[in-house]
Amino acid sequence: MIITTVKLKGREDKRLEIAQTIRGIADQVRQCKGCVGVNCYQDMEDKNVFYNVQEWRSSEELDGLLKSKLFAALLGLETILTEPPQIDHLYRKGE
Repeated sequence: MIITTVKLKGREDKRLEIAQTIRGIADQVRQCKGCVGVNCYQDMEDKNVFYNVQEWRSSEELDGLLKSKLFAALLGLETILTEPPQIDHLYRKGE
C-alpha cells in the first residue's frame, strides 16, 4: 500500500476555492483504478493549509494518477498558493 500526501498552503482569500477544488478532485480520484481511498484535511492551527491524502494498491496505479489531468488540476492550484505543493509518497509499514 502506498500513501501519497499533498500539502497545499494557500492564500487566505482563496481558502474556499482551494477546499472546493481538492474535494472535487478527491471525488474523481476515488474512482481511479487502484485507489483505495482519498481524504482531505485542513490544518487545525493554520486554516490556509490543506492536505490531500491518498491510498494506492501499487506504485504502477499511482503513476497513472501522477500522469493524469486530475493530478495536473491539483497542481494547477499553485497560482493561488503561497508555497509550492509538498508531495510525499510513503509505504505502509510492514508491506
